Amino acid sequence: MSTPYHRYLFVFVLCASVYFLILYTPDKGGNLFTVEDLGGTEMAQEGRLGQQNYTRTIVGIGDLHGDLPNALKVLKMTNVIDDDNNWSGKVDFLVQTGDIIGLPASATVAEQYLYDGNGPLWYRGWATENENEACKKIDDVLKRTGTRRLVMGHTPTFTNVVSRCNGKVIIIDTGISHAYGGVLSGLSITYSLSPATPEPMAKHQQRWVETEKVAAVYEQTTKVLVEETRELVGDYGVY
Repeated sequence: MSTPYHRYLFVFVLCASVYFLILYTPDKGGNLFTVEDLGGTEMAQEGRLGQQNYTRTIVGIGDLHGDLPNALKVLKMTNVIDDDNNWSGKVDFLVQTGDIIGLPASATVAEQYLYDGNGPLWYRGWATENENEACKKIDDVLKRTGTRRLVMGHTPTFTNVVSRCNGKVIIIDTGISHAYGGVLSGLSITYSLSPATPEPMAKHQQRWVETEKVAAVYEQTTKVLVEETRELVGDYGVY
């Protein structure tokens, strides 16, 4: 019999294990950043029009397989926790992807499909399929899911975070557990909105410059994977 706990866990895993939105801005001339360079979580930074920018930081961590010591190292590398293992306040959202527990006998057909080898929680094709073939299909999936990119674990690379299809697919499982012996890594995602409208306007007419930073964080370095800037129009409820 499915319990309320299982339902909540299922929703959490569904949200955390499949995909999340990722964003970035141009660097200062190179392609490497420290986590501090990626913007932190300063909610109020002065905008170019004298208004405040809105900034948020997301950290994604791949499969851990119960390795708490290495998990703590990665959480410190990505500024999620401080040296005393306390929440740092520098990251707004933490998403951990990876292997999940099995389904109970009472699982619905829909739940069984989600956990199937071709379902969104277990499908490895985005990581293992020929990149040209995968890229031909990714735009349709992004359109159907209302996302810009897919970020996923479950298929380890052991050496580095992998960006495919010009950053539309990012594989973040690097075998963090000592049982696998892969590199320690995390994904740092910083996005911000700054006002592009010189004068106050109706909310639905407001123009914003959205900037994105997506970078793979390792023990000794941080490498940018995606950098994009775009203009948006509308009421984003920032102020």
